[in-house]
Amino acid sequence: ASTSGTVSRLTYLGIPFSVSYRFGIGRFSILPSVGAGFNILLSGTTKTNLYNIAGSQNASTPISGLKPTYVDAQIGLGIQYAISRKLSIVVHPNARLGLMPINKETPVKSYQNFLSIETGVKMKL
Repeated sequence: ASTSGTVSRLTYLGIPFSVSYRFGIGRFSILPSVGAGFNILLSGTTKTNLYNIAGSQNASTPISGLKPTYVDAQIGLGIQYAISRKLSIVVHPNARLGLMPINKETPVKSYQNFLSIETGVKMKL
């Protein structure tokens, strides 16, 4: 049998805790933030398509050896530009760095690390 590859999917519920501050410089503001996240495993599965002479078959199995929770550190540094007194544009890059491995009882530890950029428009009502 041959395969077309395996897809692994991990689903977590993340609960973030963070502290941020705003430094204003004219129309620009600097928005540093620091915090932590508590992540709860909701599911972990792998899916593979197997092909042989008789046809194809989809195989889906749960991933074993995952911890039910892990903690990550979060840091970010955003920039806000005020277009007017009530309207601003915000760009906020963030890094989430795993402090604990997501797997247990394995010789190689895996850590979840993410980089993201949040963008948006802020309106004062």
